[in-house]
Amino acid sequence: MIENCRSFCSRQGNTLLVLVINQGDNQEDRTENKQLWNSAIKSGPSCWQQGNLQLLQWPNQSGLLLIDRFSQGLSIPHKEGVGLARKIAADIIVHLIANGKIISPWIYSSDADCRWPANYFDTDALNQREDNKNKIVAAHFAFEHTACVDESIDSETRQAISQATKIYEQGLHYYQQGLAWAESPYAFYTIGSCLAFHFKAYCEVRGFPARAAGEDFYLLNKLAKLGGIAFLNQQTIEIESRLSQRAPFGTGPAVSDIIGNGIQLCDYVSYHPMCFFKIKELMQAPSKILSTDLDPTIEVALQSLGLAKFLRHLKQQNVGPDKFDSEFHTWFDGFRSLKFIHYLRDHHYPSIPLPQGIAQLQDWKASVTEK
Repeated sequence: MIENCRSFCSRQGNTLLVLVINQGDNQEDRTENKQLWNSAIKSGPSCWQQGNLQLLQWPNQSGLLLIDRFSQGLSIPHKEGVGLARKIAADIIVHLIANGKIISPWIYSSDADCRWPANYFDTDALNQREDNKNKIVAAHFAFEHTACVDESIDSETRQAISQATKIYEQGLHYYQQGLAWAESPYAFYTIGSCLAFHFKAYCEVRGFPARAAGEDFYLLNKLAKLGGIAFLNQQTIEIESRLSQRAPFGTGPAVSDIIGNGIQLCDYVSYHPMCFFKIKELMQAPSKILSTDLDPTIEVALQSLGLAKFLRHLKQQNVGPDKFDSEFHTWFDGFRSLKFIHYLRDHHYPSIPLPQGIAQLQDWKASVTEK
């Protein structure tokens, strides 16, 4: 793994990789992390060291800043998990940018089990403006989960991991495409290993939250209120399929659940497409929340999210029609969109097999295209 990172950074040139080797304070076995640390130490000559930080020189003016957050007394509070690990790295890079040590204003967040494309650092798309209106403040790369190659497990288990990950990946695409069809401004992926963001915007939202999971979702949810989130579909990151329990929810636990329950694609359930249909209705006429003819299903779901409090805010701030949409989309953000969908799922539209949801969504898209 270290050699892959070293080779990539060396080919790119003038690249600094900040690697936080971490584990929770509720874990005892440090064997694998010690092996990884030792492998990293051997990857190049050390040119600086302070405390638990060590800078190694790599070819072509590149380097590795290695950070120990796994040793006894240095491990990460388990409730702060991967969020704190990402925050440590990103905050250090912010400091280096602010002090002129790094020229690029863009910070790239990824994981060591990824393979990055040759054009990973192409910033042309990031420096454009989305729809000639919103300045890009962050981006999400295209991604693809590749086969599990962990030779410490048997081939049958590797195949099961690969298949389960692909099922979960289809669910991610379905959710993003559903929100995109609904015209939600929060229709973007939120995978922490596939992000880039401008350091100033990152600072404005106070960086990654120190959470055991969901840190990527919460960061992008805040960044989206500052500007555009670009999707870099010409730059695909390959993510190795593997089992992981480092986070309480997300890809690792979902894949484990799929395997443990023997779930096939035809059995895997996800949100009913009517949930996206209701969001689309809301997106097409947000001001209906101020009227008496709001769809009752939408209204009761919004009430569960605190609609009354939001309406009081509009009245207290004397928000006019010209600022209503902006205020609404700030309130009905990615987090409330998800909670809205969960309410509809639990009370009106139970989840259905994923292939059925995908087919229905495609039919709706096709009917709009035909019109």
